[in-house]
Amino acid sequence: MSKIFIEDTEISIREKSTVQEEQHSIDGKKYTNRTIISKEFESSIYAYEEVEKVLISKIPRFGSEFYKIVLFNDESQKAWNTIELSCELEIRVKRMGKDNFVIIADGKGSQTILSQVSFCRLKPSTKVEEITINFTKLNEVRFIDSGGTDYVLLSYSDVRDNMTYHTLALYNAEGKCEQLLYEYPEDGKLLYRYEVIAGNKVKIFKEELTKARQSSPKPKAAPAKKPTASARAPTGSQKAPAAPAKPKTATATAATRAGPAKAKKNS
Repeated sequence: MSKIFIEDTEISIREKSTVQEEQHSIDGKKYTNRTIISKEFESSIYAYEEVEKVLISKIPRFGSEFYKIVLFNDESQKAWNTIELSCELEIRVKRMGKDNFVIIADGKGSQTILSQVSFCRLKPSTKVEEITINFTKLNEVRFIDSGGTDYVLLSYSDVRDNMTYHTLALYNAEGKCEQLLYEYPEDGKLLYRYEVIAGNKVKIFKEELTKARQSSPKPKAAPAKKPTASARAPTGSQKAPAAPAKPKTATATAATRAGPAKAKKNS
């Protein structure tokens, strides 16, 4: 069973199935056995300031099981249904500001289920504005507080047209892409790295891979035997591969720019 975390607290889950009733019937040449099973699902509750609570339940969907995440306010007695996520995903919920929540669903490299990050904004009408980004693999998600403004730095990989693309983007708490820092194909020609240096400033390292790094290393040749009268001594020499080019660096800060086209918005 995958784990669920609210902030840094793991939610404990207990499940129990009980056979309540079993019925049998014989009708001509048919024998029918009907079993009624009662399922009980129990999860611990995480509360924000003893007012808003995160409630987790499990429901059947499309022949599988999904977790349903509900935010409930004791004072107003209002409930916000956020999203339903496969039980195969590891889930993390992070609050950003009063009415904004980020829900991370990590497939942990699964080949059958996509990972996703959802930005959920709670409306007074109990509706939820949702922006979800789906991708093949979650590399890293980092929460940045820059002078009282919250950002999410999201690094992920996705497969498109049989090619893996690596993306790094900076989002605000409502899911708007403030800056697409890089997006490049894994074709062995370029390599990007990044480092958060201060606030929402991210330093990007771009490296052009040499042919020596692009190709796989060749196996070492066996030591040459001492030449004899019937064997010719080896000739020639092999040059050492060229040293990798020094990485170019650039510094990026948050600036309004259209983000990846993969985000979808639901309200």
